[in-house]
Amino acid sequence: MISRKEVILNVLSRVVSQICAEDNFEHYFISGGGNPISEKNEENARNVFRIPADVNVYFVTSANMFGGINIGGKGFAITPEGIYYTDDKKNRGLIDIDDFMDADLRIKNYICIDGHEFNTTNKRVVFKMLLDLQNELINELR
Repeated sequence: MISRKEVILNVLSRVVSQICAEDNFEHYFISGGGNPISEKNEENARNVFRIPADVNVYFVTSANMFGGINIGGKGFAITPEGIYYTDDKKNRGLIDIDDFMDADLRIKNYICIDGHEFNTTNKRVVFKMLLDLQNELINELR
């Protein structure tokens, strides 16, 4: 029997890799595949979103992603634990996997995850990935 963690890892890998391959998101960091960002940008992402060193990061996005992730930046990172974020109001936190499966996802001028707003690069493609990720997690875990 496959563990919950293995299911989550499989879903993350499949959905993130698929969208990155389809849309050529080379500038996003994906652990375990894809083209990683620089060590400095990974370190900055971990600091900005407060991601522990032992947590794999599957996807990182920020409004200023092309210029690198800067301390004080906003955006989010998708991990097996959930979504670490610093939203446009500079709130920081973690939306765990269970909460993400129940989250209200919307797109207007920004991507909204349960009221947290994110102005990201390629927001329509990133939003589609979030919807696909949410649906796949629900299908596999519930």
